[in-house]
Amino acid sequence: MSVPAHRTDKRLFFGIWLDQALDVLSPAKGDWLRSENVEVRLLRGRFLHGKAFIVESGHDGVLAGSSNFTYAGLSRNIELNLGQYQPGVVGEVMDWYEEQWERSEPYDLAALYDERFAEYSPYVIYLKMLWERYKDELGREEPEVGLPLTGFQRDGVFRAMDYLDRNNGVLIADGVGLGKTFLAGELIRQAVHDRRQPGIARRAGGAA
Repeated sequence: MSVPAHRTDKRLFFGIWLDQALDVLSPAKGDWLRSENVEVRLLRGRFLHGKAFIVESGHDGVLAGSSNFTYAGLSRNIELNLGQYQPGVVGEVMDWYEEQWERSEPYDLAALYDERFAEYSPYVIYLKMLWERYKDELGREEPEVGLPLTGFQRDGVFRAMDYLDRNNGVLIADGVGLGKTFLAGELIRQAVHDRRQPGIARRAGGAA
């Protein structure tokens, strides 16, 4: 994350990872970002990795180094930052800043605060959770099964097959009476009957 550079002429340049910034700043910052004291721009196309504090107060200076503009970067981590007050060096840094500023474009950072901290009904949140969990399964083909399974059991077989393909194993842990035996039976049927693979089934506490 690159450190924002603050200008006394009411300009603010953000070259930061916005997700991290939104996590550490409060919703009240949205009002501050809309004020006449702040202008936000975004640099696109290249990753801005430079980190510097530029001070313009009659005795100009710059503090540049490895610290990210985070709590860890400014308090816990072992960082190396150097301060420069030589007019020539500070002037070059300011020129660099102005170059990045001109390359950037206006950006409505306050709108992200509005969206992130907006109040939503529990039902909308529930729908959003369902979408994030199952969006990749929409439009999928129904798996062919050989045992008489209900719709939700077919969904369970599909997810179990997906886990098997990705992890070479799956643990089925539905509640009592939801058909774990049928799901396991269908997986065994596919392995032994459809793919002709050897299979071993064990009873709980019993022999194979």
